[in-house]
Amino acid sequence: MKNSSRLVLTMVAKRRRSRAGTRGSAASARTRSLNLIQESSRLKKRDSEGGASSESPWPLESS
Repeated sequence: MKNSSRLVLTMVAKRRRSRAGTRGSAASARTRSLNLIQESSRLKKRDSEGGASSESPWPLESS
């Protein structure tokens, strides 16, 4: 396929996405929300398994 043909296909695809506008934005927001939920769940699970210690790995220097 020639570069000019690819360019035309790329332009058409971008035009379609820009026309979708709010649908694309809503999908992105939904994805971000799901990612945050998954990350939160992962952190809670790690904490409940004892993966995150409240003690610092570096001892504090005494004065």
